Amino acid sequence: MTNIKEGFANSFISEKRLWKKVKTGYTHFAEGDIGIAKITPCFENKKSVVFKGLINQYGAGTTELHIIRCFPPCLLAEFLLLFAKNDSFIAGGIKTFAGDVGQQRVTKDYIGNYLFPMPPYSEQSRIVDSVNTSFSIINTIDDSKIELDETINILKTKILELAIQGKLVPQNPEEEPASALLERIHAEKEELIRQGKIKRDKNKSIIFKSDDNSYYGDIPDSWAIASFSYVATLISGRDLKSEEYNAVNNGIPYITGASNFINNQLIINRWTEHPRVVSNLNDILITCKGTIGELAVNNVGKVHIARQIMAIRVNPNISIEYMKLFFMAIINDIKNAAGGLIPGISRKDILDLEIPIPPSNEQKRIVKTVQFIFTILETI
Repeated sequence: MTNIKEGFANSFISEKRLWKKVKTGYTHFAEGDIGIAKITPCFENKKSVVFKGLINQYGAGTTELHIIRCFPPCLLAEFLLLFAKNDSFIAGGIKTFAGDVGQQRVTKDYIGNYLFPMPPYSEQSRIVDSVNTSFSIINTIDDSKIELDETINILKTKILELAIQGKLVPQNPEEEPASALLERIHAEKEELIRQGKIKRDKNKSIIFKSDDNSYYGDIPDSWAIASFSYVATLISGRDLKSEEYNAVNNGIPYITGASNFINNQLIINRWTEHPRVVSNLNDILITCKGTIGELAVNNVGKVHIARQIMAIRVNPNISIEYMKLFFMAIINDIKNAAGGLIPGISRKDILDLEIPIPPSNEQKRIVKTVQFIFTILETI
């Protein structure tokens, strides 16, 4: 049965067997016969075909086939196959199902007594040709859509690449440069250290403007490159025991993995009253184990994150949406760096990142431009 293609295709694959090996225990058919799957769900999935190109003009197959033989020049097999793939034919057959649940089959009498309109033989041929032409056009459209989707994804990647290289929007020489922004972040950190609210990073954060950064290229003079730890904090998740979470909305949401990420949005289906590692509103969440690289901005509020998740808490001076675009731009590189039998992103993979930082107003222009272009591409 697996060798018969489902849907509207009229195709199958086969292999050679000695006749004595398939003489008994198989359904036999001849060149030009129609095979229709009798068992659920193959019948509903339109596993039906005209057997053409058979070696020695005959064949054998699964006993889960009903075989129909047409008599030209009265009836063209390809014409009758159109009815076998018609929704009304299948709906009627389902009503005749007999047998145990999961092993139900359409009856032979239903097919044998099925009434269908039969035009002249020559018109049957023209109808089949017309249907095949239409299906060919539809297949071309489907293939073109796949190619278009691939092209748009490539284009999105290129747009993001230009965005983090300072090549997507023009610079404004009158704007405060990114170096001043980073100096302000530095001053705020020093004050928090003085107040004892945070500890000084043992690994000194690096801020620099590289003359030749091969990844980002020649970024604009108004930009700077900062180490991750200088502009963000990384929070690793922790799993909860089964008795520590629930499905009845008690406590705060519990985000366990990639299944909670759909189209860059969070899906909530578990809660906990025993949170230990909490992500806050506007943290960027990234899946780091199993299915890696799914991204979403926490628009929910306080949520507990499992160990399959990391939270990126961006410094208030940096645009969260810009930082998300940065991670979207490099996510494939992060995925390629993931190692282990179960792919995973390590803390080091994130903490070692060097991030191109535009001036504050340019960050906003970049985000707005990317969103505008992506909207157009989604419309296309």
